[in-house]
Amino acid sequence: MSAVDEKIAWLIDHGFATDLLHMLIGENDYADLDAFERLDIHSRILRGMAIQHLQFIIEHGDRTDAVTVNNRIVSPHPEYFAAWKLALCPGISLVQLDRLIAGKPALIRSP
Repeated sequence: MSAVDEKIAWLIDHGFATDLLHMLIGENDYADLDAFERLDIHSRILRGMAIQHLQFIIEHGDRTDAVTVNNRIVSPHPEYFAAWKLALCPGISLVQLDRLIAGKPALIRSP
């Protein structure tokens, strides 16, 4: 597991998936809006699938099966989330990711 994978997993495991999602959609101070503009089409697709996966796990937990919400079937996309991480998390600045983690309470940050 790469350092980026470990950081992403740490955020999700410690209840900060919403912070990560807001970073990916540009709704917090850690978002890199300029990076969104520079993404190629493939990176934009990966970013979009990572957003959908994060939204699913935030709303439905770590389920692996699809659920029906308002007569619409929604599914997790762990394979796309893994591809997004493998592509080095397009849409997220690694410096900003470190800042996000550093801003979390010291009691729960890993040493």
